[in-house]
Amino acid sequence: MLNKAALSKFLWKDIVIVKINDDDAILVILIFQDLKQGNKFVEEYLNVYPYEFIVTKNETTGRHTFTLNFSDSEYGIRFDSTKTSESYPPVTWLGQGIQTFISNGIWRKTKNKKGREYIYNPEIIPIDDNMQSISLEDDIVKSFSKAIRIEFWPSTKPDEPEMVILVFEKRQGITAYNNLIDLVSIKSTYLKIEVGKMLTISFIDAVEDFHITIPNLKFDKAQLDAFKDSIGENHSFGFVLGLDHPEADRPMLLPTTPDFKIITVAGHI
Repeated sequence: MLNKAALSKFLWKDIVIVKINDDDAILVILIFQDLKQGNKFVEEYLNVYPYEFIVTKNETTGRHTFTLNFSDSEYGIRFDSTKTSESYPPVTWLGQGIQTFISNGIWRKTKNKKGREYIYNPEIIPIDDNMQSISLEDDIVKSFSKAIRIEFWPSTKPDEPEMVILVFEKRQGITAYNNLIDLVSIKSTYLKIEVGKMLTISFIDAVEDFHITIPNLKFDKAQLDAFKDSIGENHSFGFVLGLDHPEADRPMLLPTTPDFKIITVAGHI
């Protein structure tokens, strides 16, 4: 829930600014006490609620303040740093119209020639070893491949669509799912299902010309066969993320946006 008490639990303690994609973009890394806390902040707040990242400079001290203001709330998080343009030149990169992404991380206990080392959460903007972001399609494959299984469920309510649920042990794949929302069309995107010892699914769209394949997913063949029999080939259905819930008969649906958008495909092949 987006409120002052909840946000107060996620005060970061430092910030790192690096250039990526041959200096065409900037990655701001919020440094937390531990990755679990920072990951939770990114997954439950930055990935869900729209926000503004504001940088201001105290003209007397030269120190910079970093503020995250959430668009749908009167609350935000403010971090008064000791960084100045002289002590930390990367702060001068901000506010120049360069595309900027935000992630989270922690300080390592070790140092290298460039200074303190850090570990960051690559879920927001996956980057390779050369500090180049990978494509949306590659990110979706990488993120969805972390699922522990895939399930197929018929409709349980008159206004609820049949659903394919990609199940995770924890909140994962949110950024990839939101990117997939922008690619998929209910009119032209189909889910290809290939059965073997493990299941392979592919999002295929001839109109928009993309083909995204996620292999090696655990599944229940009887559940899949029943699902196919119930909907036929040219029947639209939903694709969602879910959290493993051993105490229940089906996974818990994982909302990736405040209004819980469901990806709907045209059918299966």
